Amino acid sequence: MNINPIQMIQEFNNFKNNFRGNPQQEVQRLLQSGQMTQQELNKLQKTASEFQKMMQMMK
Repeated sequence: MNINPIQMIQEFNNFKNNFRGNPQQEVQRLLQSGQMTQQELNKLQKTASEFQKMMQMMK
């Protein structure tokens, strides 16, 4: 799977610009409803941390 960093940034910015509400509340809602597991959240947080580090290196 090829990851295009520029496309990832564009998609993230689009998501960020269109998201309405409180992100922490939304995560809690997803966890409580069973739409997302704690394992999935942990994996997403790890991926986000790695992406953040990659972005800092590109500065």
